[in-house]
Amino acid sequence: MHVSELNRSQLTELKQSYLMQHNEEVGEGTSYDELVGVDSIISDEMIYEAYSGINFTEDDFSC
Repeated sequence: MHVSELNRSQLTELKQSYLMQHNEEVGEGTSYDELVGVDSIISDEMIYEAYSGINFTEDDFSC
C-alpha cells in the first residue's frame, strides 16, 4: 500500500520512527513527550514526501 493509504495508527508509527531516526542522525535522543506529540512535530505531508516511493505491507507495522 502507498503511504497515503496508511491508517492513522500506521501513520503515527511511521512518524515516530521517522522522528527517532532523524534525532539519532543529529546526535539527539527522542523523549516520550516527543513520541506522544509526534503529530505536532512531523506533518503528514512530510511523511508523504519522505516515503512517496515506498510500498508498505501490514507486516511493516506493529499496530
